Amino acid sequence: MSKKIDVKTALARFRNHWIHENDVGRLREMEQSARDEIERILKTSPDDKLKENLSEYISQLPYMDIAGINYVMENNTLQEVKAAFATLFDDKKKESERLDAMWALEGVGHIYSSIFLDIATRGGYLIYTSDLVAALREVEPDSLYEGFTEVWNREDLEYFTEACRKLYKKHGFASFAELRAFLQNGYASQWTFEGF
Repeated sequence: MSKKIDVKTALARFRNHWIHENDVGRLREMEQSARDEIERILKTSPDDKLKENLSEYISQLPYMDIAGINYVMENNTLQEVKAAFATLFDDKKKESERLDAMWALEGVGHIYSSIFLDIATRGGYLIYTSDLVAALREVEPDSLYEGFTEVWNREDLEYFTEACRKLYKKHGFASFAELRAFLQNGYASQWTFEGF
C-alpha cells in the first residue's frame, strides 16, 4: 500500500464501529473465563471422559473448531494432553516453554498454540492468523524483515508477536484482542472498517 495509514484515526473509527464490540468482546469474554473452565474440566473429569469434555468445551471457543480439536484429542495420549496443559497453565514457565508444550501435541500448530497461550495468560498473548502478517506490514512497514510472510515455527511466532507488542505500545491499544481485531478488520476493509 502506497499511502501511510493513520493508525490513530483508523483506531478511532474502529472503536466506534459495531464490529469492534463484536470481535473484541468475544475474545475478551473467552480470555476472562476459558482458563478457569479448562482447569475445572482437567480437575473434575474422569480420565475416560477428559478428552471428550475438553473437546466439547474448547471447540466452542473463538477460532476453534470441533474437527481440529477432535484431531488433537484423538492423536495424543491422555498423559500428553495433561502434561501439555500442566505446562501451559504453569505461570512460572516462560512463554516459549508454554508454546512448545502445546505445539508438541499432534495437530495443535501455531494458531492453536497462540490461542491456548492467550487463554492461559487471560489476554496476554496475541492470537495469530496468517492474514495478520500483511496487515501489520501495511500499518508498520518496517516492523518485519523483508520476506517474512508466514509463521512456520515458534521462533517466527515470537518474532511476529514481538513486532505486534511494539505496535500495541506505540498506539495505546486497549488489549491484544483489540489489536488483533483492528489488524484483521482494518486490512480486510482497506482501513475503512466499512462493508461488514
